[in-house]
Amino acid sequence: MTSTVRFRFQSEVAYRTLCFNDYFISVGELKRIIAERTGLHPDELVLINNDAPGGGALVDDDAMVGRNATLTVRRCAATSSSTAVASAAAAARMMEMRQEERRLLELATTERMTMHENKKFIQKRKQERVCHACKQAGHNFYDCPLQSASKRMKAPSGIPSTKIQRNPDGSLYLPDGTLGALTSNTKAFARLAEMLGTPLSDDEFSQDAVPVDE
Repeated sequence: MTSTVRFRFQSEVAYRTLCFNDYFISVGELKRIIAERTGLHPDELVLINNDAPGGGALVDDDAMVGRNATLTVRRCAATSSSTAVASAAAAARMMEMRQEERRLLELATTERMTMHENKKFIQKRKQERVCHACKQAGHNFYDCPLQSASKRMKAPSGIPSTKIQRNPDGSLYLPDGTLGALTSNTKAFARLAEMLGTPLSDDEFSQDAVPVDE
């Protein structure tokens, strides 16, 4: 046969119905079923029998509650058993966090060691590199100290000679063996300045550049 027990929490107005197959049900079983429905722990629940004189609390889990009883459920602090379970769960989470931190630390250490080994490998390759010009190790052809500045420079290609001026500090290697640099187009700049209403003075317009002969 199916029996029912009505219960509600102290903050609730309406009663809920709990069904079971017998004339009586134990207090511990009632706590377990109510805890499953509400997501609470059975040790947090205190059942009060509204049908008993004075509404006595049911503290014995082995006590029996008859069918059609009306109960009030009150929440209380968890007992030592539930506290122990919570502490164990917290300790497990802490252990997982420490293991994760240890794993990340080991990974970071491995990456630093890999970067250090790569740097040492690159330095070793540079030291073993042999220059094709002087046949010495430790540098390549373009960094060879025996190469003169003129040999490392390239002759200008496709640049009109009128746009090049001789300059001992220049970076262009001219056909006659001298050095040069690109000259600025002062005339075009002067025309643009005049169009903008700010013509250049004679000192600004003068050029010290010595153009290369055609």
